[in-house]
Amino acid sequence: MIAGDRLPEAFHEHRLAKREANLAGLTECQLGADLLLIYRVRRDSVALHRIGTHRQLFRRQAKKAASKRRRSRKG
Repeated sequence: MIAGDRLPEAFHEHRLAKREANLAGLTECQLGADLLLIYRVRRDSVALHRIGTHRQLFRRQAKKAASKRRRSRKG
């Protein structure tokens, strides 16, 4: 990772969307069926930020999106 190599395809490595300020510059990969790792690659290190299921890691974003959909249906 530090050398700039990508992980094997099985890990589904991808950069996270920059629209969420707390996720800007971070990368996510899948370690298992529902186990995700969020990390940042630096010049000489890899900083591990969070590990968990999709629901554990992205619950806040999912709640915001659901709330927004409910409001748009009412209006």
